[in-house]
Amino acid sequence: MTRVLDALRTLGLEGVISTDRHWFRCCCPLHDDRSPSFSVNLDSGHYYCYAGCGNGKLHELVLELMRRGQLDFDPNLSTRIELQEREIRVDFKMPKLNYSMMLGSFLHRGFTFDMMRAFEIGYDIELKSMFIPVHTIDGRLVGGIWRQRDYELPKYLNTQGLPRQELLFNAHRVMAAQGKRDILCLEGPLDCVWASAAGYMAVAFLGSKFNEHQVRLLEVLKPDSVILGGDNDAAGATFNHKLGQQTLAFAPTYVLNVPTSAKDVQDVPLSTLLGLERIPYLLYALQVTRGVKVGEHGAPSDTK
Repeated sequence: MTRVLDALRTLGLEGVISTDRHWFRCCCPLHDDRSPSFSVNLDSGHYYCYAGCGNGKLHELVLELMRRGQLDFDPNLSTRIELQEREIRVDFKMPKLNYSMMLGSFLHRGFTFDMMRAFEIGYDIELKSMFIPVHTIDGRLVGGIWRQRDYELPKYLNTQGLPRQELLFNAHRVMAAQGKRDILCLEGPLDCVWASAAGYMAVAFLGSKFNEHQVRLLEVLKPDSVILGGDNDAAGATFNHKLGQQTLAFAPTYVLNVPTSAKDVQDVPLSTLLGLERIPYLLYALQVTRGVKVGEHGAPSDTK
């Protein structure tokens, strides 16, 4: 309860605590509320507006208020509220890394030590794997991902408790970057490393599936445009199609025209990756609906 009350104070919400001390009640910040209709569960940090504004977690409320312009843009505030309301604990021990060693398969594909160092990626001597640190949008280290040798399955292993569905890989670096934000959205962290080396401002969703919270994190980055770069398979095309449906609401959206000969952006030479055609999402979606290809990038298999 104390953690949630601290979060409410941070947001400046004033109200009353129920007699059983499980609920906080105040006017809803999402509409012109003159009769308090907004309640927060002090145990879970879940809010409810009984006038129809919906429900969710307090850190989601922060993102919504920033999106509406009712809160000053502060990339750290949502994370601070989230930590206050549920005190995320990620119990992992940072592995011992060697930054002058790399898997041979990485070198073969063209990755360099400078590219690895830019993302603090190192070689885990004990597990004989590459370790990719993962941070929150405000730069807090919350875990990491091991990329094993090509012949080992699964290829990727997460640290215990890594909250993948609450993170955008590399978002903290994009947040700190200067200049125009044409943000390339990718599936995997190594895709992100490769695209960044080519000159893109890139984030990764840590998989082909995503949720509303990750989309909101992308919106908080205030992109000037969104470029969708899912893998060149059915799951990647679905990633592009579904994510584009949501990003159009807050930014011009395009689909990166990855050659059909490439499995993903890592198969595209760095020298040509930045110059790939960007197809307007609406054109892409129209062609997907008709079940045909746009440029070289295929449509989801269930529309063929």
